[in-house]
Amino acid sequence: MPPAVLRRTVREADGWYGWGLDVEATSARIQMLRETANRVPRREGLGPLEITITPPGPLGVSEAAPYAELGVSRLNLMLPWRLDAGGLARFFETAVEPLLGLEDV
Repeated sequence: MPPAVLRRTVREADGWYGWGLDVEATSARIQMLRETANRVPRREGLGPLEITITPPGPLGVSEAAPYAELGVSRLNLMLPWRLDAGGLARFFETAVEPLLGLEDV
């Protein structure tokens, strides 16, 4: 990320969004944001910077936990393409519902 984007994000934004980032790339971006936050004050009235990530590919609980450990506020899952109603219901049952328990990690 360019330094100007980092400064604006830390100074002005409610959150930062990363698309298609694995844990390693997410860690690197969060470290950049933290280093910037040490030099750039946040505008008054803003809370902590919320981090949202869309990881690449399917994700289970064991793959999601490292994102939580990094301080990611939320994960946006990519929905599988071309699912019928039953397939979509199975996706939510097997992928989404188990991840809901990570809110307390």
